[in-house]
Amino acid sequence: MLLFAIQRPEFIVVQNPPAIPTLLVAQMCALVTGARLVIDWHNYGYTILGIRLGLGHPVVRLAKWFEKAFGRSAFAHLCVTRAMAEDLRSRWGISGRLLVLHDKAPKHFRRLDAAEIHKLWMRLLKDPQLAAVAELAPNIARQQLLLTQRDGAISMRTGRPMLLVSSTSWTADEDFSVLLDALALYEAAAARRLPHNGALPHLAVLITGKGPLRAMYESEIARRQLRHVTIATAWLSAEDYPLLLGSADLGVSLHTSSSGLDLPMKVVDMLGCGTPVCAYKFECIDELVTADNGMVFEDAAELAAQIQAIARDRDAIDGQYRRLLAGADRFRQIDWDSNYQQVLELLR
Repeated sequence: MLLFAIQRPEFIVVQNPPAIPTLLVAQMCALVTGARLVIDWHNYGYTILGIRLGLGHPVVRLAKWFEKAFGRSAFAHLCVTRAMAEDLRSRWGISGRLLVLHDKAPKHFRRLDAAEIHKLWMRLLKDPQLAAVAELAPNIARQQLLLTQRDGAISMRTGRPMLLVSSTSWTADEDFSVLLDALALYEAAAARRLPHNGALPHLAVLITGKGPLRAMYESEIARRQLRHVTIATAWLSAEDYPLLLGSADLGVSLHTSSSGLDLPMKVVDMLGCGTPVCAYKFECIDELVTADNGMVFEDAAELAAQIQAIARDRDAIDGQYRRLLAGADRFRQIDWDSNYQQVLELLR
């Protein structure tokens, strides 16, 4: 297609991974057509393969050689993090211009207002996939809002269930037992109802996505005896997914990078919808999650403490949660298109 079906391009842009055979094909086509090759580095393909086979496996070592040999030279390299740009510069001997292009959410991702949240949940709860969330009595949509007549405005009800959203591909690089253990700790804290801490709201947890380990974790969820936490799994459409994120009180990411150098797109999506995030700590996550828009955790106990802190502070007029909401809103002020154009201008 690149050689014969289209006019000779000025640039060929290829995303990595996948590296095999894409990088070789792109290099050959750029050489034949005289195009400038731009490699968009999102991660290293060999480290993803290494999750399953181990980094010392001969196939993984071969994949690393291939990726390094055919990814080393290009007109320009777009890196998803500053840490990846430095790694390519220092360890891979990259030739060509290095630019950092942090991911941003699409322009239509946004925070929903109270009326939109109410309308969304009244519709979603008719979906049989969300039957577990619908079991809240009264259901989450009715408790989520208080319809007030003051100035004709609709506002969120104090003490409503707290909606926590997490998205996953249900693969081995995300240990969802960390979240389930944190929810068990939340359950224990909610049951105690310590007077000096205040009552914790009911926690509604919706986990979205498809993947090989989903059935295993759903069985584990079913075995948990939780009264103050309701968990549902679902697959949402591309239209409903950003609406869900924009209606949530808090997002949680269990993503751990295979290379330690890429960032989870699910966190970008959450922040792009103005939703604060709790993210698993790994190298370079601070390029995305900061004290202004979220928190990072290393184990279930730390995550549980963060969820409880948000739950107790969520309805405060001025507090940590309001600050995190403001930080997430600042993140979404720059959308993917404008960020891409701004960075690519540097290639001129």
